[in-house]
Amino acid sequence: MKAKLKSGFNYGIAFILISLGLLGSVLPIMPGLIFIVVGVIIISIENPKLDSLIERQFSKHPKAEAVFIKVRDKVHSIFG
Repeated sequence: MKAKLKSGFNYGIAFILISLGLLGSVLPIMPGLIFIVVGVIIISIENPKLDSLIERQFSKHPKAEAVFIKVRDKVHSIFG
């Protein structure tokens, strides 16, 4: 039960962040990309297929991969 509650909480937070990111991509006041990226990383905590897909994409770009690993580890420490 506790795992389902945590999973639902993670998906809820991810949905809110992705929604803010989409809103931010339309409004010039706030940046949208960072919210979308963090939302997708939170979803990847619960979805191993998405996590492996993201890792494969970032492995092609070493500098971006280093930044992604830092952000993913920070998000995992908070939500994981």
